Amino acid sequence: MISCSSKTESESSNSLSETVASTNADCVFSYIDKYDQLLPLETIQKHYKGDMSSAKMKYQVSKDAISQKRDTYVYTWNSDRTKIMEFGGTKMNLPIPNEIGIKWLGDDLYKIMDRGNPVSSFKAFYHTPTKEELDMALNKAEEKVSEDKNVTEETKNSAMGMAKGLAAGAKYDDVDGLGDAASWDFRDNALIILIGDKTFKVVASVSADSEVNKDLAIELAKEILAKCK
Repeated sequence: MISCSSKTESESSNSLSETVASTNADCVFSYIDKYDQLLPLETIQKHYKGDMSSAKMKYQVSKDAISQKRDTYVYTWNSDRTKIMEFGGTKMNLPIPNEIGIKWLGDDLYKIMDRGNPVSSFKAFYHTPTKEELDMALNKAEEKVSEDKNVTEETKNSAMGMAKGLAAGAKYDDVDGLGDAASWDFRDNALIILIGDKTFKVVASVSADSEVNKDLAIELAKEILAKCK
């Protein structure tokens, strides 16, 4: 006789996966005020073999719990890479520093997508937008900017120009096998990993080749997740 409380093998498997995911999330986010233990320098150098002798650690630790969700822990040093940015119609050639570390642990803007569950919302937020999506978003932004009667036309045009530049540069790539979902941000050379309903972001910007950066970020993310199996 089968008890009414019995679960199918599939149901038991799903329950176990949810428990493991929850445990992993709780463990990872227990490091919210000790990022240096979550990704110590020796772990970074295990996967990155370049010269870090001039690297400086930048570690922002907040006193209140809300701000801690945006703390950063990165090693940064000079590189020979540059990028061209446009500000108000003027193009500037800016240096790109090497960076490796963690940019945040905690809540994330992906929740504004509200697709019914964290994974669907995450994937909807962290994806390369189509032209139609870009046009719709920019139209809404222009409407909002135009509503403010105290903003000059020059300021509006400048703001919209910057918004268009930022939107056009948005490019993401799904990464399988990390957390509940993960996405590589080509523009920021950062890997965003979802566990539970929160995220953490691993930055790896050490090469002009985004694939090199992505591979490094993936290995570092695996080290972080391995701490909480």
